[in-house]
Amino acid sequence: MPDNEVERTLSGAQTQMLLRMVVGVLHEAWVKIITNRFLKSPLAKDYLPRLDQGGRDTLDALNTLFGGSNLLSTIRNDYAFHVARCLR
Repeated sequence: MPDNEVERTLSGAQTQMLLRMVVGVLHEAWVKIITNRFLKSPLAKDYLPRLDQGGRDTLDALNTLFGGSNLLSTIRNDYAFHVARCLR
């Protein structure tokens, strides 16, 4: 941790920006890869019933974590990728 107060403040701001980007990328991966390319595909009809209880529980937890309006969606929509939306 830097000794200088200005460096600490800038380091904290940089950490927050990076964390927001990570959350945004995780959310995008969930939507584009897991939801669109797997859960909404015919492949899911074959493989979802084959999941054991732990797999179903994990998928349910991820659906809860990433689904709907929640903190991760809010961070993704309002903070992580808002610049990209403004440039469209």
